[in-house]
Amino acid sequence: MLVLSRRPHESIRLTIPENLPPGTVIEITTLEVRANAVRIGLTAPRSVQIARSELVDESGVTSKEAPDE
Repeated sequence: MLVLSRRPHESIRLTIPENLPPGTVIEITTLEVRANAVRIGLTAPRSVQIARSELVDESGVTSKEAPDE
């Protein structure tokens, strides 16, 4: 399970490959809710790309590093 924390207006992007068999399950679980953030657990096949939206550029390419803040 991949666990990510998200604050208001932040998102997670799932890229699902076309060859994923019908009926494949992707599970999203709310693990914890705080005043300013939520912890989300994601379980999916390895072929599903999961990325924090700030790491994906306009063309859909995922960066390996977090952007400078």
